[in-house]
Amino acid sequence: MTRLRLLFLVSLAVLIVIQVIAFRPQKIEQEQSTSPVPPNELVQEIPALRLKELIPKDAIPKYQFDGFRFTSMKNKKKQWKMNAVTAWVYEVQFQIVRAQTAEALLFSKEQKEIKVWADEMYYRADGKELELYGNVKALMPDGLVIRGDYVLYKEDTQEVRVPMNEKVIGLRPLKGQERIEFESYGATSALDSGIINLLSRVLVKSFRADAKTREMVDTKLWSDQAKLNTKTQEAEFWMHSERPQRFVRIEEPRFKAVARTVDYFGLSPLNKDTRRIVAKKDVKIEETPVPLTAAEQLNPKIKPPETRFSTSGRAELYLDRNTVELSDYPQVYQGPDTITGEKIILYRDSDRVRVLESNAYTEKSQGG
Repeated sequence: MTRLRLLFLVSLAVLIVIQVIAFRPQKIEQEQSTSPVPPNELVQEIPALRLKELIPKDAIPKYQFDGFRFTSMKNKKKQWKMNAVTAWVYEVQFQIVRAQTAEALLFSKEQKEIKVWADEMYYRADGKELELYGNVKALMPDGLVIRGDYVLYKEDTQEVRVPMNEKVIGLRPLKGQERIEFESYGATSALDSGIINLLSRVLVKSFRADAKTREMVDTKLWSDQAKLNTKTQEAEFWMHSERPQRFVRIEEPRFKAVARTVDYFGLSPLNKDTRRIVAKKDVKIEETPVPLTAAEQLNPKIKPPETRFSTSGRAELYLDRNTVELSDYPQVYQGPDTITGEKIILYRDSDRVRVLESNAYTEKSQGG
């Protein structure tokens, strides 16, 4: 009798796994593309399915598995694999698999592996949707690490979604201590696209070694939304069009800038020669000078440097050269001096300014 009962339970377990694997993915409404996503589309909220909430608190699982292992296949290709300490199968409106203390491998169309960990994972068999809850961590093939408390994975489109009421944090280690960090409320990404869309309240930090001192310098960028391209190592930042103060902010030690839109080129240290930030439209820059040393302060011939301001339609900040190239009606102001020209180059390590086709003048007080 005991042997028959054991055989019956094993048969049920095999049957339920076969049933889960046999479900075919369903088509979703939104088509995915690797082309830039218009800002007005990104502003829309992403509805969270929340499979966890569909299971009543007093629901009794139909099956329980210890040491759960599951593989989802499509056209003889792996879609994802899951390992969990414990898993339960619930029959509610549809079949839901709940896995606790779980890890999984998501496979892109190119069969690249994305490793994910979470306290709990919920899988909707008929919808081919996987939800991750609590201490979610994802490791991308390029070394990018993403963390959060909730992630939805759509198997049909191989898209990862984080709704806009959930915070997501990312870290991309580079060479040595150099790295890229970001945080956002809401994000989307298709596995093979290399595109990460950050949906709201975006902050991106870039940490790099100074070309001369080798000390770490951090660059911060704030925007409403952003798009990171891990394949081209580029990023775009912009603000919502309805915002009254529509400026992307850039900050570095002794450097502040605002602009309507900002592009970041060369996120990876492999592109150091072209690693730059391009600010466009209504650009305003404020540079705080390096304070005088104690000995310089005692020298009456040395005047304290003044803060330098500039405006332009375009500014290119070359991070490794430590220069800023202004174009599109640039103007530079420092104390009583004003400089204009076709193109102005600011050398951030000093007060040097190089001007092409310059027009310069100095305002003096009546007593001067």
